[in-house]
Amino acid sequence: MTNKFEKLKTAMDRQKEFSDLFFDSAALTNEEREEITKTFIVSLHSEASDLASSVNIKDHRSDTQDIDYNKILYKSVDIFRYTLALLNLWNIKPESFVAACEDKDLFLHMRHQQGVVERNRRPVVIFDVDDVIAEFRTTFNEWLTETYNVETNPESTEYYNTVGLMNAGIEPEGVFREFMNSGGFKRIPVNSTVVEAMRKLEDQGYWIQLLTARPSDNLKCFYDTYSWLDEMSIPYHAADFSGEKFRWLADQSFFNEGDLICAIDDSPKHAAEYAKHGVKVIVPTQTYNKEMNNVTGVTMLDFSKVSSDEIVECIKRLEEKKC
Repeated sequence: MTNKFEKLKTAMDRQKEFSDLFFDSAALTNEEREEITKTFIVSLHSEASDLASSVNIKDHRSDTQDIDYNKILYKSVDIFRYTLALLNLWNIKPESFVAACEDKDLFLHMRHQQGVVERNRRPVVIFDVDDVIAEFRTTFNEWLTETYNVETNPESTEYYNTVGLMNAGIEPEGVFREFMNSGGFKRIPVNSTVVEAMRKLEDQGYWIQLLTARPSDNLKCFYDTYSWLDEMSIPYHAADFSGEKFRWLADQSFFNEGDLICAIDDSPKHAAEYAKHGVKVIVPTQTYNKEMNNVTGVTMLDFSKVSSDEIVECIKRLEEKKC
């Protein structure tokens, strides 16, 4: 007898055969899929509740029951099959599910590792990700040209080429979501000079904090970011997401304890907010952030013309309050 549940693909195929007895998923509208999803979720909740009853979950009860190993086994099967049915319902392929499992596993191990390492009052440098560590703008503009035949001007004072997109009849936010959902954040090359500087800072006892404004509520973006950090061997101790960076910073112990040396960020918005609140900022010189020239607390640095040692030295001068 063939074991239909030994491999994920055959398990999903077998579950689809069963689901097809009740509905034709290929003929369903999204609204109908949503309604079936609600039913599956309620059913999953019911099976999970039954699974909970297989062990002694009420700690306040003095009387206990025997653990029901068979219920643990077969209710887990029910939960697994409802999960397979959900994947089939939304046409999620086995390879996509496996890749997502790998991404999630990587994130969980990275988060655990970060959680066990203590800062111990090490001096902190905050690094933005896009267009500090990652060459996002160039990659995104190349993708726009390849995908939509939209020519971009690298000397533009716009970060996202919004006017060019709108003139082409393309909705900018929708295009950015498409880039994210297509795995664009996994394909971005690094600025090797900056990464080398990060390694040198780490070796010299600095705490490397990554802080990006990427939308963490988009789970594809969130997990692709961690996957990219691992793939590119980016040295760091902690990574966080926030669209309001100084507000995030104000809640951090290293800031309130006076251990922050500086932040490195290309965004005029974030750099201005940092500087306004007395945080020293290194801003990589770009056409879209020229207004940061001569702003108190801001050091402009052309990352295309400096070495990793020069980046480290600039940070050290800021630490000594001489830059």
